[in-house]
Amino acid sequence: MPDKGIKPPNKRVVELIEEVKSDVFSRFENVKSDVISSDKCITYLTNELANARAIIEFYEAEKDK
Repeated sequence: MPDKGIKPPNKRVVELIEEVKSDVFSRFENVKSDVISSDKCITYLTNELANARAIIEFYEAEKDK
């Protein structure tokens, strides 16, 4: 019986990074200025990160109960 291939442990993380990159670039592709685009991207990603952290904290608090 052949051995199963070893998948990298962070395969899902790599997939999510690609999804986020694609989403961010598509949202801000029409912005003319690179500076404005960068600021908007940073603000958007900061909001998404804060939302993700809030969800994680919620589920961790629920798990500890």
